[in-house]
Amino acid sequence: MSTSSSDSAMKTLTTSKQRCYAEVMPSRERPGSHRPAERRPAKELLGEQELHGMISTSLSELGQELQAGKSERLLQYLDFASRFHHYSRANQLLISLQRPNATRVASYKKWQEEGYQVAKGETGIRILAPSFKKQTNEETGEEERVVRSFVAVSVFDVSQLTPDKRPPEFFEPLEGDQEALCQAIVTAASTDGFQVGISADTEGAQGYSVGRRIVTREGIDSTSRALTLFHEWAHGVLHQGVHALADERQLTRELKECHAEATAWVAARHFGVETPYSSDYLLQWGTTPDLLREELDAIVKAASHIISSVHAVTGEEEIHETEAEA
Repeated sequence: MSTSSSDSAMKTLTTSKQRCYAEVMPSRERPGSHRPAERRPAKELLGEQELHGMISTSLSELGQELQAGKSERLLQYLDFASRFHHYSRANQLLISLQRPNATRVASYKKWQEEGYQVAKGETGIRILAPSFKKQTNEETGEEERVVRSFVAVSVFDVSQLTPDKRPPEFFEPLEGDQEALCQAIVTAASTDGFQVGISADTEGAQGYSVGRRIVTREGIDSTSRALTLFHEWAHGVLHQGVHALADERQLTRELKECHAEATAWVAARHFGVETPYSSDYLLQWGTTPDLLREELDAIVKAASHIISSVHAVTGEEEIHETEAEA
């Protein structure tokens, strides 16, 4: 799996931050159909009572998804991931130094056992693996395996497998061109005092935030980038201790992820999009409908600020990208 930074460094990885932009219909139209967005004055859209109601409705819908439990997509992904090793911090560092974007690694033999093949010519990632020996326990008299030494072995990332057959991915490339929305978010976040950039080294995550810096992974589609920007901006506003709206409570990592993803959900819905991965992401972090309700004030605060900031740089018209019919 991807390497992670310590909480003390306040580097929040969105392990989970690839999401989908799709049309959200006021009525229950079939998925994929298109309907032009209704244009309304920004000051009317951003009325405190209306915005609070919109956020409450969005969070209620998200709560219903959480109550429904983990989706089949998430279960399939977790089932696959559960068969792979959890590497030590030392080996995580080795993997990161040799292949910064690695996400899931296994030995050549392990990939074959799972039914996959490492592509010809790929160079292995070198890590340290324990070498065992058998010895008799003097107290119990039973034979046991003990670590004798550590030896260098090769493992391969999922991206090094043959392209004809790859394991299931939880995050998949998303459709739709949201480049205009990305640019608006970047401009608004920059105006809000954050430095926004792109990097190939995000430790396998979709993005991260630390202090006043927000970074998204190089090469992700524009829809995923827009949603990752919303998520990381929310972390910056609430959790990095650098913003006027920062939450001064001592928060767990789980609560921070609840804030950031729920805020991203609300902001995305406001700009006419759905986020099919949000409920699964929140479930992985232990979010419940009751927790969403308890944290409504923090989520409303961050979402209101982000939505208002984006509108401030776009004028009175909502940003709305059309999408082809399914």
